[in-house]
Amino acid sequence: MNKTIFLGVALQHIAGIWKDVYLEALPQTRVSNVYIKPKVHEDKLEVVIRSSAGFFIQ
Repeated sequence: MNKTIFLGVALQHIAGIWKDVYLEALPQTRVSNVYIKPKVHEDKLEVVIRSSAGFFIQ
């Protein structure tokens, strides 16, 4: 037999920001993604770095 028990919780609509909010300053251009592919048989790593501005280095 299933029972639903309410433990004194008032069902009210909650609106607005009710937790701490943090702002983080970031540079305009930053590393957005790094992809590393090991090439074990060649004893090398292939690395691709992408920036937030859309540039990439391979």
